[in-house]
Amino acid sequence: RFGLDKYKTMVCVLQMLNFDPAASDYIGLFMANQNQGAPTPTSELPLQLNNPENYSGVLLLTNGEYAPTMDLRVGERGILRFINAMSGSDNIAHLAFQNPGCALKILAYDGVYLNAPRPQSSVFIPAGGRADISVVCAVSGKHCLTTTSLDSGMYGPFGGLVESGHDAVCFDVAVPGVITPELTKLPGPPMYYNDKLKDNHPDGNGSITLSNP
Repeated sequence: RFGLDKYKTMVCVLQMLNFDPAASDYIGLFMANQNQGAPTPTSELPLQLNNPENYSGVLLLTNGEYAPTMDLRVGERGILRFINAMSGSDNIAHLAFQNPGCALKILAYDGVYLNAPRPQSSVFIPAGGRADISVVCAVSGKHCLTTTSLDSGMYGPFGGLVESGHDAVCFDVAVPGVITPELTKLPGPPMYYNDKLKDNHPDGNGSITLSNP
């Protein structure tokens, strides 16, 4: 009915792994279920870690790969369904393009569709959260959705974000271009989701203190 099945689609499961043997969350300790300082692990299964470049640091993986690629043509729209499989309050994924050649629109958050695609400069996915977006590029070449910082203006940088500079998904955009129909209408939220913006008769009012004066 809404034509979502007519677009090239990729499900993207985000994970963050630490390849630093000195780190408390080193992938070797994590997979062996061994707490730092513990004499023995609880798992004896071999890790079989293949790290030919001897990379030591934090790495963002999508579907177990580093920056997998979706092939698009100029003007062709693709859909990404992100799942932030990272845990903890410091693993919020904030993704954006680093150049103006591509644009994204939000389709759904946590499996709940909007009424219509919403243009945004970035997508914000908390740990355990999901987000569906559409992407279109007007310039050929390689373009990547990359983790980036987020400034809240007068309140300063937003905390808990994955460090900037990790490519989550890249797009190889080719010519000649092709124009795919733009999504204009989405399923929207289920009927039992009340639109509070249209609620003129609230049940009550309250206040929330976010910090001490």
